[in-house]
Amino acid sequence: MMPSSCSSQATDSSGTTENVTFDSGKTVGRVHVLIENRTYDKTFYGTIADGWYTLGEKDSMMTMVLKALQNERFGWNGTVDFDKEKVADYSITYISSINKDGKTLAEFTGGQKSGWMGTLNDWFVNEGFQAFSYANGRLENNDEIHIMYTCDYGVDIGGDWNSHDPGLSSLSIDKGTLSPAFNSSVTAYTLMLSGEKANLKVTPSAKNKNYQVRTFLNQYNKDSAMYKRTETISVKSGDVIYVGVGGAGWPTMNSGGRETVYTIKVVNGASAESLTKMITALPAITYANYKAQSENVQSIRSAYTALSTAEKEKVAAATLTKLTEAEKKITFYTEIDTTKSLLGKLPTCSAGASVTATVRSAFTAAQSAYNKLNDEQKKYIVIADVKNYNAWAEKIGAKAIVGSDEAPESPVVTTGKTGATTTMAPADTKVTEKKNADGTKETVAESKVSTDNQNRNLWCNL
Repeated sequence: MMPSSCSSQATDSSGTTENVTFDSGKTVGRVHVLIENRTYDKTFYGTIADGWYTLGEKDSMMTMVLKALQNERFGWNGTVDFDKEKVADYSITYISSINKDGKTLAEFTGGQKSGWMGTLNDWFVNEGFQAFSYANGRLENNDEIHIMYTCDYGVDIGGDWNSHDPGLSSLSIDKGTLSPAFNSSVTAYTLMLSGEKANLKVTPSAKNKNYQVRTFLNQYNKDSAMYKRTETISVKSGDVIYVGVGGAGWPTMNSGGRETVYTIKVVNGASAESLTKMITALPAITYANYKAQSENVQSIRSAYTALSTAEKEKVAAATLTKLTEAEKKITFYTEIDTTKSLLGKLPTCSAGASVTATVRSAFTAAQSAYNKLNDEQKKYIVIADVKNYNAWAEKIGAKAIVGSDEAPESPVVTTGKTGATTTMAPADTKVTEKKNADGTKETVAESKVSTDNQNRNLWCNL
């Protein structure tokens, strides 16, 4: 343990008194450090250190942890041992053990899979603690460091190398009401405030902390719009909070897994006027935009549900009808694409293919979905969708489906200008230019809808 005679004393703005020997250099901020053991109940069980510590120009994630330990009069051993009678060694690159009053908690104390691990802003870092420093920009003001003892290579403290689930395990916001209640599989939410504005904190936690979680206001994946878990966000009605998990290109301890983005629309939950504006701003729901508008419509419905009875009565009947019709349209198109997907999941019916139990099950599912469509919806099922189904129908002895030559609406959004064309239903789009008899040129786009649900950006001249 370090003798107090070697200590220098400082108090940060949150009141934490630091008795440490490390010279951090010029103060540039503060960092929250939490060190705890919740997995091994025989030594140092519980919170070991918890406070806001001064961040200096010379600090790294490692020195911040060691300052917190020294402040609580703990010693440590790492890749470089130090004599407890001398000044504490801040040059170590690995914490193998901590000790105090003759007791030690080290790697392997809790079994062959035990030791110390740490997160930076709730993410298990993919390099040694010393690699994250203020000098190289990887440790910043208001960061949060959490050091934990594991008995199972991190699985028991939220990090799993064998899991590729980039979802959230929890999401808490300290102001307003989140609707619906948080569920990891639900990605669209409405945050209802008691007024137009609020200052709040968003605290998300990943199911697997080997994936990073980042929070943004109004612009997703833009550094200037990002907020740390410890920071307050000033929001107003109409803002959108995004919480991403495992974003493409973000550092990670795991490979694999697709990015998950949670969207939180901020609304004035007490105001019929605010709700009316949101409904009025809704575009007409089409086959091309229904997926993009689905979360928005769900958020508006949640906001209406949360209104008081008195405020609900202020919403005009015609306005509410527009919302209801939007919901019906989304259901209309969703059922069409569900049917297309089931038709597409049928195995290819080759000349020698036999009707197996798997084929029959897939055929029945597609048949049932198609039969539930109304006549208008069936017009969206085109010849390409039913060709393979009909081949199986002939083998099975079932009734064939008549596909349309062309769907009533295209899933392609066009602007009339050169630029990005978005297809909300999957499509292979071929763009060609033909010359007319009068010498003018005409651009033609031909889209073939496939059966997998994907969004693509197609660059063409439309």
